[in-house]
Amino acid sequence: MEKTYRDTLIPTVYHLDDGKIRITYTVGDSEVATLYFERPKKGWTNKPIMPTKWRCVDAQIIEKFIYINGIVEPKDLVGWGQEIIEAL
Repeated sequence: MEKTYRDTLIPTVYHLDDGKIRITYTVGDSEVATLYFERPKKGWTNKPIMPTKWRCVDAQIIEKFIYINGIVEPKDLVGWGQEIIEAL
């Protein structure tokens, strides 16, 4: 069976404060991406207001291209991050 990015990357969740979460993805000792999630605020414009959902508000991709049996796109990591947070 072929390994996917979900088998290779290790996500770690950090609760920064009320309503903010950081997820880091690592391979071994190397951090390859960091995502920051927040709950939408009423003041956000042009965005749907769903207070029970988390939204990625910032991302830092340390490795320009993450290649694990194909290129892993940032949207893949964001989607995976949302799945992880919803499972908490």
